[in-house]
Amino acid sequence: MFAVLLITLVGFGHAMDTFDDCLKVTPKCSSLGAKKTNSAPKKLKSFLSFVTSDVEKAKYECVKKHKAKEPLEKSCSSAIKHYEVHSSCNKDILRFCQWVTPGKQRIKSCLMMNQKRVTKSCKKQLNREPSLAC
Repeated sequence: MFAVLLITLVGFGHAMDTFDDCLKVTPKCSSLGAKKTNSAPKKLKSFLSFVTSDVEKAKYECVKKHKAKEPLEKSCSSAIKHYEVHSSCNKDILRFCQWVTPGKQRIKSCLMMNQKRVTKSCKKQLNREPSLAC
C-alpha cells in the first residue's frame, strides 16, 4: 500500500497548465510572450521557481485583469488557479513535499496529506479549488 502511494506521489513526468495558450486568446497580454513552453521543469525547486517567476506573475496579472469581465477559457481559468495555489502554497510545498515530482495531482495529494500542518493561506486555496489537479 505504501509503495503504491509513494509511486503515485513521486511519479514520472508531468504536465502543467501555463499561461501560454491563454495568452493566445488574450490579445492585450500577447506581448508577454506566448512562446510555447515545452514543459515546466521536473525538479520541484526549479518547477516552483518557474511557476512563481516574475514572468509568470506578469502573465497572471495581465490575464486576470483583461479577462475579469469575460468568461475565462478553460486554459486561462486553469492557469490562474494553478498560479494561485502554487504561489499560496510555495513554502508548504517545499517544506512537506520536497520529494514529490510535479504533475498528475502529486503536489496536491501531498498537500492534502499534510493539510493539518499547511499554512492558512495554502489551506484556503486548497479548499477554494478542490478539483484542481496540480
